Amino acid sequence: MPLVNCLRRVSIVVASLDQSLRLYRDTLGLKETWNTFVSAKDHDHAVFKLLGIAPVDVRAAFLQSDDPVASMIGLIEIGDPRVQTSPLAGPGKRRGELSLIFHTDQIHELYHTMVKGQFTIISPPTLNELPGYTPSIEMTLRDPDGVFINFIQPAKDAPHGR
Repeated sequence: MPLVNCLRRVSIVVASLDQSLRLYRDTLGLKETWNTFVSAKDHDHAVFKLLGIAPVDVRAAFLQSDDPVASMIGLIEIGDPRVQTSPLAGPGKRRGELSLIFHTDQIHELYHTMVKGQFTIISPPTLNELPGYTPSIEMTLRDPDGVFINFIQPAKDAPHGR
């Protein structure tokens, strides 16, 4: 028997909670289910132990799709400029990098919305035909903090199966 069940959430430390909410909530339409602020003055708060940081101001939000057990994202802004973030090493994927993967049935509309929003597009909608998988149209981009995001739509003439 496995010691864990399904992955419930991906959490990302972001440079700006407001900029990230602009993408995940305002553009992609994920529902904000929780939003909080923890002051550095609350030095005994568990969040500091869980993040492994000294007490500093922290803002956080959780967002999710209509599915209560999938597409849940935690966004965490650590309000101390001394907190280092790794520099983006170029547009392609990097070893050890996480990805967020969303399914969609509006990939071309999503692409035009992302272009209009001036998000960093890595790949426009592209036909992907992998052996053993339903052909799909996929696009990738980076969020305001450089997180790699992949969007997948089954190809129109193919049966849904991925």
